[in-house]
Amino acid sequence: MKPIQTLHNLILKSAFPEIRSVEYEQRKQSIIRWILGFFVMLRFSEIVYAAQYLPVYEDLNLIGFGTIAIIFLFTIGLFLPVTTVLLMFAVTIFEQHYRCFTLGTNILSTYLFVSVLSGSGRYYSADALMLRSSFKLFNPVKALYRIAGNPDKNQLRIMYFLGFVSYGVVSLCALSYHLFDENWMNGLTPYLFFPAAYLSTYFQFFRDLQEAVPGLFHVMSVVAILGQSLFQFFMIPLMWTKYGKVFVIFWGFSFFTASLFLINLSYLPHVEVLSWLVYFTRVRKYEPYVLLYDDRCNFCKRSVSVLRFLNFNGLLEFVPISLSAELLKKHNLDETEVKVWMYGIRGNEILKGYDLYYKVVFRNPLLWLLVPFFIIGKYTGLGYRIYAAIARNRYKIFGTCELTYPKQKESNYEPVMAAAWLKGTTAILLCLYVTYLSFQLPIVGRQVRYYVGRVHLGFLLPPADFALVWGGFVTPIVFNAADIKLNERYFNLYRITDKGKELVPLIDEAGGRLDYFRDADYFYFCNHGSGLLYFSLILQYERGMIDQPVEEYHDPDNVGGGTIKNLIVFDKRYLSENEPDKLDSIEGYELIVYENECASSLDEDRFENQVVYRQTFEK
Repeated sequence: MKPIQTLHNLILKSAFPEIRSVEYEQRKQSIIRWILGFFVMLRFSEIVYAAQYLPVYEDLNLIGFGTIAIIFLFTIGLFLPVTTVLLMFAVTIFEQHYRCFTLGTNILSTYLFVSVLSGSGRYYSADALMLRSSFKLFNPVKALYRIAGNPDKNQLRIMYFLGFVSYGVVSLCALSYHLFDENWMNGLTPYLFFPAAYLSTYFQFFRDLQEAVPGLFHVMSVVAILGQSLFQFFMIPLMWTKYGKVFVIFWGFSFFTASLFLINLSYLPHVEVLSWLVYFTRVRKYEPYVLLYDDRCNFCKRSVSVLRFLNFNGLLEFVPISLSAELLKKHNLDETEVKVWMYGIRGNEILKGYDLYYKVVFRNPLLWLLVPFFIIGKYTGLGYRIYAAIARNRYKIFGTCELTYPKQKESNYEPVMAAAWLKGTTAILLCLYVTYLSFQLPIVGRQVRYYVGRVHLGFLLPPADFALVWGGFVTPIVFNAADIKLNERYFNLYRITDKGKELVPLIDEAGGRLDYFRDADYFYFCNHGSGLLYFSLILQYERGMIDQPVEEYHDPDNVGGGTIKNLIVFDKRYLSENEPDKLDSIEGYELIVYENECASSLDEDRFENQVVYRQTFEK
C-alpha cells in the first residue's frame, strides 16, 4: 500500500481546499444529501409514475418501488453507509431495466462512492437520532458507525479529492471524443447547439442573438469550447496550482449553472452543482461568534437549541453566562445586560439582540427564507421593538430553570476511521480508473476489448462493464454532431377530436420540449415530465430518425413506428385514468415530421421547417 500512501501525500500537497472542521463538513453534507435526495426521488418517481401507462413496464414495479424506497432511506439517512452502497446498485439496475440511462445518475454514483465513509449520517439523519439514543435496539447502528469510523480532516479531504478525480477522469474521456468531432474542432458546437429548440430552453433568444451579432456569437462559441477543453483536459493537474484551482472551480460552477438553465440535460446539472458544493465549498470560513446566553432562561435555552441545530456552518459557539465570567470581564460587559439581550462576540466586534440575529440569518443559508422579514424588521424598527418586548418579559412568559450544561459527545461513537478503509477505497477507484480509460478511450478501447477476448478473458468484460456503470464511469458522448442534428428532424403528435386537432404536449411546433403532465417544469428537468418519456422513448426516437429514410423508419415493425405506437398507447391510458371525457372525444391521432437544416447549414433560412412525413392513426 506504499504507492497509495504516496498518492495520498501528493493529494495533501495540492491546492485542493483544506478541511477546517470535520463536524461542520459532515453537517453540510447531510443538508446537501436532503436536497440531492429530493431531486433523485423526483426523477425516479416520475419514471415509475409514467411506467404505469406503458404495458411493457408493468412487470418492473418491484424494481421501481424498491429503488424509490432505497432513495427514501438514503435521503433521511437511515443506515446510511449501507444504504448508500445499495443505492448505487439500485439506480444502476433500475436504469438498465427501464432503459433510461443518463449521465446525471453516473455522476451521482461517483459522488456516492466517495461519500460512503464520510460519516455524514451523524447529523440531520435518522441515524443521528439513534446514535444519540440509549435505547439498546439501536446498538446495531452504533456498531455500524464504529466499524466505518469517522474520518479526520486529511482523510475527508482525500475522499473529496477522489470524488473530484472521478469526475475529472470521465470528463477527460468525454473530451477525447470531442476531439474527433468536426464542429467542436471548428468552434461551432455552441454556435449550432444553443439555437436548437430541442436542446436549449431559450433557443429563440439565441437565434435572435445569432442573427443580430453573428460574429460575436461565433467568438463566444470559440471561447466556450476553448475554456471547456482546458477545463476537461487539465482539470486534475490544475489542482496543484493556486490559480488553476480557481479556474477549475469558477469554470465548473459556471458551466453547471449555465447547463441548469440553458441546456436541456435532465437532472445532471443538479447533481453536478450539489456534488461540487461538497467538494469545493468549505464551512466555517469565518471566525465564529461566541454567543452568550442566559442559561437560567427557558426561552433563551430553547432559542439556543434551535440555533445549535441549525448551526451547520459553525457560525456560532454557545457559551452560557454562568461560565463566561472571564469573557464578560475582558470585554467590559455587564452580566445583567447580557442576560437581557443575548450578545455575540467575534474578535473586537460585539453584537447584541436583534443585530446579532440579523447577522446570523444572513450568514446561515438555512435561514435565508427569513431574510426579507429581518430586513423589514431592521429598517422599520419593528424587529427591535418585538425583540425588546420578548427579552424584557422572557422570565414572565417562559419562566426560569435550573442550570444545566451541554452534554459532551460520547467518544465511543466517534472512532477514527481506519486508514485501511481509505486505502481500500483508493485502490478500488484506481482499478476503475485504469479499466475505464482502457475500455472507453477512442480507438484504444476497442483494441483492449479485442485483445481481452483473444486471450480467452472475454468472460471478464460483462462484470467489468457493470462495475464501471455502478461506479459512475460512463463516457458522456454529448454536444456532438448527432446531438446537434436532433433538431433537424422532429415530430408533432396530435389528437384528432370532434373539435379539431389538439397537440399532445410532448414536442411543440418549433421542436422544443413540452412537459406532458403539467404546464411548468419547476426544476428545469426538461424531460417531458418523466425520464421514461425522454430517455426511453422520445430521445431514442429522435436519434434514430437522423439520416434514416423517414417512411421506412416509421414502418410499424421499425423503431420509429413502434415508438409512436407506444406514445399513443401511453396517451390513451393516461387520459382514460385522468381525463376520460377527453379520451371519449378523440377520433384518432396524426403524426407530422418536420425537417430543417439548423445543424448542416449556416444560411439564414436554416431554421425554416418543411413537412416531410404525415401519418394518421385510428383510435
